[in-house]
Amino acid sequence: MKKERTILISSAVVYILLYIFFYPKTYAIFDESCYIDLAYSLRQGTVYFDETNIYLHFPIKSGEHLVSKYPPGNSLLLMPLTFLGKRGIFLYGLIFHILGYLIFIKIIREHKMNTKYAIFYLFFPSYVLFSRTVMSDIPATVFFLMGFYCYKKENYLFTGMSFGLSFLIRYVNIILLPIFFCIMLFRKKRKGFNILLGFTPFLIIMLFYNKISYNSFLPLGYFVEGSSFSIRGIPINLAVYLLPLFLIYPLMIIFPVIYRGKSWLEILISCALFLFFYSIYSPGHILYTSPPLKALPKVLLLANRYFFPVIPLIFISYFSVCKRCIKYPYFQIILVFLILLTGSIHFYHNRYLKFQVEFREALYSHTDENSLIICNGEVTELVSEVWGRRNLVVFDKEDFSLSSYNYNKNIWLASLIKFDTHGATQIIALRDSLIARFDAELVEKIDGTDKGFKLYKVK
Repeated sequence: MKKERTILISSAVVYILLYIFFYPKTYAIFDESCYIDLAYSLRQGTVYFDETNIYLHFPIKSGEHLVSKYPPGNSLLLMPLTFLGKRGIFLYGLIFHILGYLIFIKIIREHKMNTKYAIFYLFFPSYVLFSRTVMSDIPATVFFLMGFYCYKKENYLFTGMSFGLSFLIRYVNIILLPIFFCIMLFRKKRKGFNILLGFTPFLIIMLFYNKISYNSFLPLGYFVEGSSFSIRGIPINLAVYLLPLFLIYPLMIIFPVIYRGKSWLEILISCALFLFFYSIYSPGHILYTSPPLKALPKVLLLANRYFFPVIPLIFISYFSVCKRCIKYPYFQIILVFLILLTGSIHFYHNRYLKFQVEFREALYSHTDENSLIICNGEVTELVSEVWGRRNLVVFDKEDFSLSSYNYNKNIWLASLIKFDTHGATQIIALRDSLIARFDAELVEKIDGTDKGFKLYKVK
């Protein structure tokens, strides 16, 4: 027992030290900027961005207002960290990942398994990457885990409340609620109705938030960009989602099918339902836009983020085999390998963020709050309330006319082309046509991610 505790504590310390050493200086995913935007707007007491001076990345037009398409839960949790300044906000992923690790230790202890296997959760490569972000995936997973732990302890009211928080962060997590409720009814435990009782306040919050934001009680924000369900997408989506769960931890995805220990029914149905839902949902195939070999690390780390809530359940079935196959000397080797892999993920992600910081500082050093920046969509990732306000017009996403703006000719043209930018050739053509049209002069050029960042002054 003492040896297990030493492994668990020392692993957490190593993880925290690696995180601090490679501390994120900015964000790299478009969604992160959107969550930060909403956090700052909520801090001002409104969901309407037209009532603030905050630039919202690709807003939804709802009546007379501009609103975000994202659920409020993640931004509500993020809001307190906005008071810690520009860097403090990036403690978010670390806090929730360590919290999830602690809860997961309790869960596997409930299943009479060796708690040292919790290091597979702590150092799971996709969790490592997303713990460096302010994305919703890690927090939503943590609250689901908290609900699952309360479920095992037969505290069904808190189960429902935890599931409700997870749902308020990611609406899709509602598909897990009926599983646990129906299993309780099947086992003739009327206390299972407490799950619904605990969940109801969060459902009400969601309904009113959507009514205020979208003039409808339904969660329309998710579907405004045309995301849809299609049977035709099943083969490629299954390939994208199953590949990481076969390769990151070998054959991990097959064990929920053969596992028959504690919670086997909840694990099997939860995994099957998540896999079915995302196999008919559209986002998975977009990860294969790069050549397969170049895209493989990206696919392995990013694709299974949709499965984050149920991956800890898969671990439970996986550990039933690990305890027989991984003896102590092999466990030590695996632990060292996972630590080295975690350090590598931090290193490469930090190197990517370094370019993001260079691009952002170049943009902000030349412009001010009164500038108008005409740019492609990738550039909008560099602008946030965290760093300072800027006025943007996206030339590859919307029609615009300079005659409708009065900025005393303080106008700039910016482009950011990364190795995975969609439609890069078309964006470059549009940018070049604008350069010729406005006789724009190049003032800054930074190479780094394929074609890099360019900033022009419009004369």
